[in-house]
Amino acid sequence: MKLTEAQNKTLDNSEKEKQKLENKTIALWIAALRFTDNTTMHGLRYVFRSDSNIMRRLIWFCFILGGMSYCIYIMCRSVNDYFEYPTVMRSKTKYEPSSVFPAVIICSYNIYQKSSLTPKEERLLESMFNNYGSKTFDKEINVTDYEYLDGMEFMKRTSFKTVPDWCLFHSRECRSEIMGTAVTDMGICIRIGANASSTLEQTAIGVTKLRMRPSVSFYPTRKGLGEGLDVGLEQNESEWTVGPYMYYSGFRVSIDPADSHITTLRHRGFSLLPGDITDAVLSRKETTLLPPPYGQCGEVKLANYDRYTRRGCLNECEANYTIKQCGCRYYYHPGNEKTCNYAQVFVCLQEIMKLYENQSKDIFSFSECNCPQECFYIEYKVSVTNTKRSPQYTSRFKFVGGLDLSKGTALRLYYPNLEYTVVTEEAVYSFEKLMCDIGGAGGLFLGCSFATLFEFCDFSFDIFWIWLFRKMQQRQRKNSISVNS
Repeated sequence: MKLTEAQNKTLDNSEKEKQKLENKTIALWIAALRFTDNTTMHGLRYVFRSDSNIMRRLIWFCFILGGMSYCIYIMCRSVNDYFEYPTVMRSKTKYEPSSVFPAVIICSYNIYQKSSLTPKEERLLESMFNNYGSKTFDKEINVTDYEYLDGMEFMKRTSFKTVPDWCLFHSRECRSEIMGTAVTDMGICIRIGANASSTLEQTAIGVTKLRMRPSVSFYPTRKGLGEGLDVGLEQNESEWTVGPYMYYSGFRVSIDPADSHITTLRHRGFSLLPGDITDAVLSRKETTLLPPPYGQCGEVKLANYDRYTRRGCLNECEANYTIKQCGCRYYYHPGNEKTCNYAQVFVCLQEIMKLYENQSKDIFSFSECNCPQECFYIEYKVSVTNTKRSPQYTSRFKFVGGLDLSKGTALRLYYPNLEYTVVTEEAVYSFEKLMCDIGGAGGLFLGCSFATLFEFCDFSFDIFWIWLFRKMQQRQRKNSISVNS
């Protein structure tokens, strides 16, 4: 059969296209050999060298395969260790020439002052607290008669007026600027250290004064006993009344940072016993924690405080529970909601005790509050020692500064030294260490580095374009044959 000129031309073109495709295949193989010869991954070129015998190439292939497998295992284990986010706590002791004093809150266990109560109000307190442990109440009380008793106003009027018989700081009389009051669940209490804008300092040499922030000036003072805070207190037993802490005698003391949101003392602090001298030795610890994913610290938005603290968050959580159960908040809770009057407190207290008695799921628990620990906070640890006064001294000096030594108590709070502890949570396995471990495994078993990854990416890019070009050539050839035929 004789072919036409057009058919001959088509066949020639097909042969040319076929030759081009074969050339591309050869180019692909050449590119692969060039890559294996020049890559920084050691040993790979020995697998593809044509001048090596098959046994040698097989040994090199097994060696590279084993190294690659173990390298991948090490890398996977390193990545797994990194995503477990392990941490370690590091502690060190620092010395400073001055040490800021904490806020000291002192409350009387006898919350209500007898002389400030009417007989009707005494009857209410007896009904509320006489049978406190048995969860029973006086059924004859008409609670509506006490709706006029606003919680805050009642507490301001009747709370025990604790006034120190003396207050010395560095053996000098406490200034009025550092003396204040604090509203707590134990009534209106003494607060020494004033508020968040003023602090006391105990320093290395000299005298002490109140330091107002943000000023950094101060007069130094010495450390040790006699250089801290010395307070004398006496509880007037004739003013004793029924209350939630009536089975205790003396005072409750809480030691906290000056800017803490402290309103509840029932689970905090230590006691001052009548007739005792209490030495409280201070130590300060500053803790810095890591936020997620390494740690659990953080903060949430608080409705009643500008700055987040866990204590402030717990205060709000307890207040929200009280508002939910009682329709009002207790006088020491933060917020703008209506303060409970004592008729509401009386009724609500019974309802809450019924929940405890029935072990209801609605019982309040601080553990259910979403209040993470701050990422930075200061703690004051107190080592307390109680000492009885000498009978001979007491008989000779019955009163000191107006204080009856047989009934009064004294608190001496001081730093034994001007050191403090800094605790920092640190990540054990950082991202930089992960990269070093992965790079070390790749370098040890395969002799490759991070640059080798780019070599493989570059080679893959070349292979992709050669393959794509071949596919396009095949499609064009098929289209040209179908058109000509």
